Amino acid sequence: MTNFQFPILQREIQGVLRRKMTFFFAFVFYAILGLAAVYFFAALQHSHTNRGALGRGLFIYVIVLGYPCVGVYAALFSSSLLVAEREKKTLDILLTSPVHGSSVILQKVLAPILTACLLVFGLIPILSLCFMLGGVSPTEFLHQFISLAVWIATCVMIGAWVSAKAKSSAKAIGLTLGALTLLIVIPALTFFYSMVPLFGPRNVGVIIWILAPLFWISPLGNGFLVTFDFIHAGPLFLPNHYFSPPGAMNWILNGLLQLFILMRLSHVWNRSMERKVKVPLVTRLKRY
Repeated sequence: MTNFQFPILQREIQGVLRRKMTFFFAFVFYAILGLAAVYFFAALQHSHTNRGALGRGLFIYVIVLGYPCVGVYAALFSSSLLVAEREKKTLDILLTSPVHGSSVILQKVLAPILTACLLVFGLIPILSLCFMLGGVSPTEFLHQFISLAVWIATCVMIGAWVSAKAKSSAKAIGLTLGALTLLIVIPALTFFYSMVPLFGPRNVGVIIWILAPLFWISPLGNGFLVTFDFIHAGPLFLPNHYFSPPGAMNWILNGLLQLFILMRLSHVWNRSMERKVKVPLVTRLKRY
């Protein structure tokens, strides 16, 4: 990889590393997790609780905090990828660059994915304490690591799609937060409704099947329910619960959604390039 081959990716990553908010978020995120690790080790020294139970408790704490925090960070970062170019009036210059349209989009979305993955790798020292305490198997650790990476990519693609359609950064942030809320809150409410049917047991199956596609994309099944042992999957993580396909099925569905959004983004970008080609370059540069 050279700077000439991936100039936009380098520019985006440098921009992220220059933001004070990036380091502030990382500091707060790791500080909360670090305090949790101190609490669990203090509980280990002053109680007769099983070491494995404490290790699993720490693991669950990291997972429950990691999915929404890292996902929201990645989505908000990507929600400004294209709309910010329009607001800064640099979109026309980017459209006339010699980089292929598909490569521009790919480099744009790779930047938030890579920076969010850096935050995930920063969790390894804390998660390693779970292995010292016990209670978490390597398979489960790998499962959650892959699921978190898949969820990050989905959040980035959602934010990028909103960025391509929104007219301002404020609207892009609001729409992105709304989309993530739907992917987390509605599946959670559906799950709890399946356990405590408020409107009678006959409506449970209908409501769950209507909202099943949303649940399958959400990190709820892959992250929280598997971690809390609500769902027990087989070797391939195939569905064995009628409203949730954890594991590989969740990864595949998220991958298809990401591919669809990426193709649509490339299509939108190529159409924008075709429209800009009709306007002379000198005329566009006079705007700046």
